[in-house]
This record gives sequence, C-alpha cells and structure tokens, in this order.
Amino acid sequence: MTKLELTISNTQPIAVDPTSESMNYMVMVAFPKSTSKNYSAALSLAQHASQFKVANIGDTLMNIALFDKTTKDAQTAVALIQRVGEWKGVMIFSNGVRAKRWYEVTETLNCFIQSAQCRNPLAHCVSIIDDPEAPPSMRNIVSIVEGSRPIKTKTVGIRRFAFPCRLLLRDMKIERGHPASIPDQIHAAGVAHNKLLCPRFNPDAYAQVETEWRETDDI
Repeated sequence: MTKLELTISNTQPIAVDPTSESMNYMVMVAFPKSTSKNYSAALSLAQHASQFKVANIGDTLMNIALFDKTTKDAQTAVALIQRVGEWKGVMIFSNGVRAKRWYEVTETLNCFIQSAQCRNPLAHCVSIIDDPEAPPSMRNIVSIVEGSRPIKTKTVGIRRFAFPCRLLLRDMKIERGHPASIPDQIHAAGVAHNKLLCPRFNPDAYAQVETEWRETDDI
C-alpha cells in the first residue's frame, strides 16, 4: 500500500456539534443517506446551501446543509425541508436549538420570503393591536344605538401598539400582569414557535404607535 493510499484509508469523517454549528446560520438541515426516491434531489439541494459538508453527528454520517440569512438560501432550505422533513433521523437546528416541528420552520421561512417581495417589509411583518394590558372592557369598544333613544356616552383613549410578527400573533397570547416584559414574552413565544430563525424577527420593535379615541356607553 502506498503512503497516499494509507492516508486515504485512515481518513475518518469529521464530527460536528449541531448546537454550535448552527449558531451563525439561519437554519441547519442534516439528513442521513436514504433509499427514498427523493434522496438525489435532496442531496442536490443541500449542496446548493451556503455551506455543505458530510460529517458525523454522534455515530451517524450525515449530509449537513447550512443556510445563510438570505432570501435565496431560505428558498432552498424550504425546498429541502419539504423533501426530508418526515424522514427518520433528520435534524433541523436554528440558533443552536433543534426544531421539533419542521413545518413551523418552513412556515417561518416562507413568511420571510414573502416579506422580501414587499416594497416595505414592515407592511407584511407588523400588525397593529389594541393595548393588551388594558382591561378587557377597554378594548374593542363598539358604540351601541337603540333606535332614536339617546344614550350617554364617554370618549375613551385606547393605546395602539405595533406587534412585530404577524405570524406569531396567531400563536401567542400576551399575559397581563406577567413578570416578564411584553418584548420578552414575544421573544419566548418566538423560541417556542421557531420564529427566531427569521432575520426580521425583532421582539424589541414592539412599541406604541398611537392613541385611538372611541366612544362607549357611559354606564
């Protein structure tokens, strides 16, 4: 055996830690070799990531695709995850945390892709809500008129806030009186629902934008 052959035969795949490996990327997708008919297509997509490597995670040899925080990489990541998401042994990491639900990852990535198509991404991302810390009776007020009978009313100022992630608003409820601030509650919900991987996700963008004056019955 020549020296070159000896070197090649003794070469072992490197081992990577997915927790640290994924910290500087939008998302990391790792999948083992598969007999699936989609394996070749999945491998081709993985090789188009910003960084691709074949390495061990634990004792398993994995194809590892690391995607940067760009629209192009997000599109490739979605296409790859849709093919491999349900395969046995697949791992998806973002910010050092393994995602439990692959479909939430693709949902977040697709939302980011859509925002990039808007001339002002804020129009896509932000939703305006009533003050979640106001008493329930002070929110979503509607004036009631019964026939022509005059009703005494009062004008009430309702603070309105910019909520920084329209997609997350569907999945969380801000808790009045919570010891954590509202931006911290938004951040925690983002962790739970795989929103931190979005480059536009910014819990600290939660802020009051206006006070809206409404009439309500003076009871």
